[in-house]
Amino acid sequence: MKYLHRQGNYCITAKPRLSAFLLSEAIISLLVLSLTLSLAMVGVQYYQQQKHQLTRSPSDWTVAMLQLEKITQTATLIEVTAKSAKFVTGADYAYPNKVYRLSIYNNMLRLTGESAGHMPIFVNQGYIVLKRQQSTLQIIIIDSIQRKWEYYLDFKGPPRSVRHNSHRTVIKP
Repeated sequence: MKYLHRQGNYCITAKPRLSAFLLSEAIISLLVLSLTLSLAMVGVQYYQQQKHQLTRSPSDWTVAMLQLEKITQTATLIEVTAKSAKFVTGADYAYPNKVYRLSIYNNMLRLTGESAGHMPIFVNQGYIVLKRQQSTLQIIIIDSIQRKWEYYLDFKGPPRSVRHNSHRTVIKP
């Protein structure tokens, strides 16, 4: 006990204060803890969702390459640069003798027609390069999580030259 002050023959003393949490303090701390945990769970779920979108499954790669392979199955390669490959479809394709360009644009591999429109094949890639090996086009892609993909498109025959008229394309062997 503590002596506060002395008056005459008796002492006025203070009772010792017990240190403990009040019920309201405990409830507030539990609310803060639950709020923190719920925000952490939302953050983890968001991270997993973004990771899933970023790491597209290999089946997406397969579907895209099968679509591209269908277009180039009977096509003939015209010219290849470091950023694009130009080819013309064969007679067996739905649109025969149509000129297409497979090009790299802003970390995206896309297929464009001669006049307008484009079809994205792969988006948000880290590194894309096109290489020609005779009548084969090698596509090398390193995605944003450092996975390396390689694909080879075989074209029919040696490269041909293309001469453009005002409304149609004439192909010379």
